[in-house]
Amino acid sequence: GRAGGARLFVVAGFAKGGARLVGRTDRKLTSVKDLEGRRVGVTRGGIQEVLLLAELQKNAMTFSDQPGKDVQLVFLAYADLNQALMGKNIDAMMQSEPSRRKRSTRVSAAKF
Repeated sequence: GRAGGARLFVVAGFAKGGARLVGRTDRKLTSVKDLEGRRVGVTRGGIQEVLLLAELQKNAMTFSDQPGKDVQLVFLAYADLNQALMGKNIDAMMQSEPSRRKRSTRVSAAKF
């Protein structure tokens, strides 16, 4: 992994909730399993990436930032996630408040 074999310990969280998986409504995504064959935007190194990877693993889905796995991860800056979803460059994104709420009201997007 990216930790290079170093042991990591989570000692505290900073929020309860506030992160959502948001998908384009034209893709009709209703569950994590529906992400198969899709491109999902997320910011590298944040809690949103941790949560996304945990959900994919929980659903026995493979993932990579390269094509060929169940889900292709697209690493973007927080500021670029909404635009990528609006531009249909990604099918879904793992985003946090307040951006997720703003996004859902401006474009056809649904949380699942």
